[in-house]
Amino acid sequence: MQQLNQKQELAVKTTEGYVRVIAGAGAGKTRIIINRYIYLVNEIGVANRNILCITFTNNAANEMKKRISKEIKDIDVGYICTFHSLAARALREDIHCIGVAPNFTILDPEDQSQLFRKIYKKLNITNRDYHYADMREAIGKIKDDYPQYVRYLGKHNGIFFSNPTTIEEKFFNEYIEEQCENALLDYFDLISTYEYILVNFEVKRKKWQNRFQYVMCDEFNDVDARQFNILSILSGYHKNLMIVGDPDQTIYSWRGSDIRYIIEFRNMFPNVKDIVVNENYRSFPSILNIANSLIIHNTNRLEKDLIPVRENDKKVVFNSLRTASDEAEFIATTIEDLIKNGEEPESIAILYRNNNLSRVIEEKLIQKNIKYCVYSGIDFYSRKEIKDILSYMRFLLYEKDVDFERIINVPARGIGNKTVIFLKEFAEYNKCSLYQALKHCLMVKTIKNLEAENFINLIEKLKQEYKKMTILDLTNKIIKETGYQETLSKQEAQDRIENLDEFKHSILEYENSDFEEKTLSDYLDKISLYTNGDRNKKEKAVRLMTIHSAKGLEFKNVFICRINDGIIPSAKVSTPEGIEEERRLFYVAITRAEDNLYLTEIQKDYGSHTSKPSQFLREIEPSRFLLELDKKELEFFNESSEDRLKSFFSNSKSKVESVNMEFSTGDKVNHFLFGTGIVEDVDVQNKTYSIKFENLETLREISAHIKLEKI
Repeated sequence: MQQLNQKQELAVKTTEGYVRVIAGAGAGKTRIIINRYIYLVNEIGVANRNILCITFTNNAANEMKKRISKEIKDIDVGYICTFHSLAARALREDIHCIGVAPNFTILDPEDQSQLFRKIYKKLNITNRDYHYADMREAIGKIKDDYPQYVRYLGKHNGIFFSNPTTIEEKFFNEYIEEQCENALLDYFDLISTYEYILVNFEVKRKKWQNRFQYVMCDEFNDVDARQFNILSILSGYHKNLMIVGDPDQTIYSWRGSDIRYIIEFRNMFPNVKDIVVNENYRSFPSILNIANSLIIHNTNRLEKDLIPVRENDKKVVFNSLRTASDEAEFIATTIEDLIKNGEEPESIAILYRNNNLSRVIEEKLIQKNIKYCVYSGIDFYSRKEIKDILSYMRFLLYEKDVDFERIINVPARGIGNKTVIFLKEFAEYNKCSLYQALKHCLMVKTIKNLEAENFINLIEKLKQEYKKMTILDLTNKIIKETGYQETLSKQEAQDRIENLDEFKHSILEYENSDFEEKTLSDYLDKISLYTNGDRNKKEKAVRLMTIHSAKGLEFKNVFICRINDGIIPSAKVSTPEGIEEERRLFYVAITRAEDNLYLTEIQKDYGSHTSKPSQFLREIEPSRFLLELDKKELEFFNESSEDRLKSFFSNSKSKVESVNMEFSTGDKVNHFLFGTGIVEDVDVQNKTYSIKFENLETLREISAHIKLEKI
């Protein structure tokens, strides 16, 4: 308790009932949760197994486990996990009640793509016709709209769409059938299936409600409807739920999170106790002051200011550059100087709104020989060589067709597509797995001379041995005895060999941890739920990432680039709610910085042109959010940067002041392009009208400076 300030201590000791902790960036949210867990166990006497602690990344959960395990002197720390990990663990116990075998396989995105390829071929469509990302979205929407789909994951439930009329519905029928036949769950299924069981099976619901006497949730501002419902149900018996979060950092509405759950928490539960923790231990005062001056422009929030604990008079640097190339040159040169002055590369982060903005920066870093890593692209556990070995492991456990198809010819055994098609036909006719089909067909002429028998002998041998082996020993045995290592050596694929070495190192860390289950099944479940946010952050390199990827991280030195209208905020956003989320996104970016923060924008870009001679350069404006920052906290890199912002501020102010609001709610108006519409709302502050046009399905925000004719 001596490490906690007064508000943090209050949050830790307020154990009973519904508690909402509004904790700002850098205010010690994780410290509160860890100490509260320790307090419940060591001081109150609550058993570990009766505490549920939810967080949003596996890394955060692991860090909590380590620190709590050390303090309570117990390697069993119960349920400290993500929503997906909780659901996976619970479903191993209870999924049988909807007819799914407990040895279900969790599909990661690569597994799902493999399944997509199979169904696309069956339906005679291609990725060009329907991109996988669009089909994933379509599947997610169907599952979201029809929660009862969960019943179709079990056997003998018939066809979901009895008369499918669209490609998406036809695909969904095939997809659900594959899931049902092979006991496959995707990420969406984990949460929705657990929620479905809690809602529809009273015995299961009471079991989990009784088990969790205390429920805590970190980053509550990021929960979606299903996650919120799960928390509500699990805490519904003992009625002890503490949520920790910051509504000013709600930036994931596009994937379902809803700011209303944290804003309106008081109205959803009885006798809620509110605690505001806003002392910031992360950032220098100028960084927090500009963050505060920005976020107060949002209306949908709980009022609070971040209060700096650290003292320093260093200001935030603002620089306006002519082009993206100039901006990248400034960033790379400044980083070069920081490293020369003793800063570690990994203490430096470059944040941007969209992934495509990194290219020109990467080029400059390469020119200056500055090592960097980009937090995007292929997740570590989705790289081919890692997935191959994981598929071998998973096949030993579950013998699923999805893994068989991946490993049967890896490394090459001369077993091509024709053989696999033959095996599929045999398996379908005889109602057996592909592996069983291969065993039955060893004497078939097209298979007899292949290395199929060696493959079967290897699998059978590993199935007999793996339970007596450590996971690391099994990994080494698979890599060696399949010929995988030899193949990579012949190909001189050094980067892939190094990835396997890093993979083995991660397994060693897992097996040496005190609080982890050590079975192969537990390990594979854990790995299947890892995301890009759980990457190894020890690499000594400058970090490049989108602002969304940076949430939850902190860096001594932060660059936020391309702070221009159309980027921050995005050109795709037009509603007041959307602009507020974009402002929260900028706020998140600012509050990642500890000591040094650099803000940059450019004056000209190439628009949408793909060929880029100089005549295509066009003027662009700084972000409107820059006008909201406390100017006295900014250090302008040069006079032209200061003049640029002052000029933009003056012009913007005069533009706004010169526009009169001529129309009122209910007025009927005509727009030269959109036609006739009704004014439904008038925003005086932002000088816009919300108009429902007769010929358009959605409400449109129209600036007051556009000429409208009153009808």
